[in-house]
Amino acid sequence: MDLKIGGVGAYWLLKKLLGKPAARETHSAGASDVVTGARKLERFFGPQFSTLLYGTTVLDHGCGRGREAVALALKGAKFVYGTDIREDCLQGARQLAAQSGVASKCNFLNATTQHAAIEKEVTNLDIAYSLDSFEHYGDPAQVLAQVYQCLRPGGRFFISFGPPWKHPRGCHMMFLRPVPWMHLIFKEETIMAVRSLYRTDGARRFEEVEGGLNRMTVRWFLELVEQSGFLVDRIRLIPIKSMNWVVESVFLREYFTSIVQCLLAKPADMNR
Repeated sequence: MDLKIGGVGAYWLLKKLLGKPAARETHSAGASDVVTGARKLERFFGPQFSTLLYGTTVLDHGCGRGREAVALALKGAKFVYGTDIREDCLQGARQLAAQSGVASKCNFLNATTQHAAIEKEVTNLDIAYSLDSFEHYGDPAQVLAQVYQCLRPGGRFFISFGPPWKHPRGCHMMFLRPVPWMHLIFKEETIMAVRSLYRTDGARRFEEVEGGLNRMTVRWFLELVEQSGFLVDRIRLIPIKSMNWVVESVFLREYFTSIVQCLLAKPADMNR
């Protein structure tokens, strides 16, 4: 039974609660992007992450505009591949790599139109990572399988994403005033109707918004990892505002986990 609220009254209520968003900012690639990318990697994967990747071949799965990938190339990674489904982002990543002098150490590929090239070229990697992307993948199980194939035996896959679906802002409409758990309170059609006032992409479902949203919950992610064939080195659930006790509850962690982090390893012994 769907207990979410909808209809004309819900539309006007949600519109009032959300208010009008700030104007969208335009963006062009620049040196500040690389600094931001390096800081973001250190924030989510630790201050030694760049050092760990020195001299390695790396995959940034869901690379966006390439800030993190270019930062790693500048910090000594041997070669960095980046994949994404948004061609405009990939063009920005290529531009940033060229501006930063590391175009020869980076290759940004479209995961939709260059799938064959990725399968042929992106192989035997040392490290792969996915940052703020797992809640967007259309087929996250397939992503895990693809990365597994790309890595050499013993290779590692770093994952960090959030917020997951049942977080207060799990629907990722960050450009509007926060209404906690609105996607669990209001019908999807009502939210999309209000969103259409400020976005012109024609999205009618969360899966159709820019970048897509797959409604990734903590439970679903853990199930995917368990079925992936990877060995789990560690999993960390980071709660809202250091509410560490909530992640101990299987029920509460779904609603109060802010970031999910995971380190996986492809078995070194492939006979396992």
